[in-house]
Amino acid sequence: MFAIVDVETTGGYSDNHRVIEVGIAISDGTQITERFNALVNPGRTIPAHITQLTGISNADIEGAPPFSEIAAKVYDLLQGQVFVAHNVNFDFTFIKRELEEVGYTWNAKKLCTVRLSRKIFPGLKSYSLGNLASHFQIVNPNPHRALADAETAADILHLLLKEDETEVNSQLNKNRGTSQLPIHLDANVFHSLPETPGVYYMKSEKGENLYIGKAINIKQRISQHFTGSSGEKRRQRWLREIHDIKYIETGSEGLALLHEDHEIRHYWPPYNAAQKHPVAKWGIVSYKDRKGVPRLAVQRAEKRIDILEHFYSFTSAQQFLGELVRELELHPKLSGLGWDSDVEIELHTERLNAWLDQRKKESEVNGYLKFDGPDASVGYVLIENGGYSGIGTVSLGIEKWTLSLLKENLWHYHESPTARQILNALLRDHPLHSFDIE
Repeated sequence: MFAIVDVETTGGYSDNHRVIEVGIAISDGTQITERFNALVNPGRTIPAHITQLTGISNADIEGAPPFSEIAAKVYDLLQGQVFVAHNVNFDFTFIKRELEEVGYTWNAKKLCTVRLSRKIFPGLKSYSLGNLASHFQIVNPNPHRALADAETAADILHLLLKEDETEVNSQLNKNRGTSQLPIHLDANVFHSLPETPGVYYMKSEKGENLYIGKAINIKQRISQHFTGSSGEKRRQRWLREIHDIKYIETGSEGLALLHEDHEIRHYWPPYNAAQKHPVAKWGIVSYKDRKGVPRLAVQRAEKRIDILEHFYSFTSAQQFLGELVRELELHPKLSGLGWDSDVEIELHTERLNAWLDQRKKESEVNGYLKFDGPDASVGYVLIENGGYSGIGTVSLGIEKWTLSLLKENLWHYHESPTARQILNALLRDHPLHSFDIE
């Protein structure tokens, strides 16, 4: 049995809005066997544009029950049924949120009549409920009212089942997150994604990059974006804008991390917020006081080039500094920390200078890190004078790794606080190889 549902709401996002009308049509797959319709008092004012769209005014819901009073009936109607709606995630998210608000735990298998219509009746100009009703000559007596829209969606479901019941059952039985996919994304695009490391690009209808991410398993990571029932406004808007997904396989997480950072900074997608601001806002610096004693301190890092270590926050920088002081047995007060010790200034100076000398040697290192590459290739990160010089791939079986070979096969080069942090982490975990200079 199917429960075809439509809700009218105070707005488009369940995190901030409430249901004002519920319409449910119970169907056996060929005909409607039961109907339910109720206005709901949302406990807030209905915006004027919603009244203009639906015809439901504040006067209409003044004497209507709150959702809590109809929750038991809604729950009983939906329990054990396949939840069907036109753009199913919208209605499902609102109903689930309303039921949870009054203590009901509920979930259901879902079917989307938009997605099914695209699959079974391809090539139509539009798949909105109104346009599908017009195309199939279904009369909707009261558009944008819950029960009328639910009944219209039920009629469309009946046509879909009659035309290709196998496809409907296939979509229903796929336990692969299809019903969670963005409404405009072809399910075949999702199902054909590789389960390998790489960088993925979520695209708009015009092919513009909306979001760029990296993954050890591209398909699994993208699936995680689409799971859950959050009705947060920005997320719901983003999901509605996704029409396609492209990807580049990198063969390893190390290359994916650096390639992602480059691509985000190259395209600046609107839904990648983190890298639009300096990531490493704080850093450790070294300086000499008036007596020539070397000191350490935590300072703002954005516009400084003498930063020894970069950090996301002041607290993490302070924690690193505390650990360094204990490890090297430095004088805390000469290292920007608040406690005293019996470490002599001469010993502090000797130990800190030795550490700074070692850091200088590390900053002059040259070589490359090797990783698995995509297909039959080897990936690498090129390092010159201790700095990041780009990523690339070469064919398997290369016997002589020369600097010119590595530079010729670079994918790109860029510098950023994030790239420096990634490189430092990779250097700690992977052996450095030397290249021949020709």
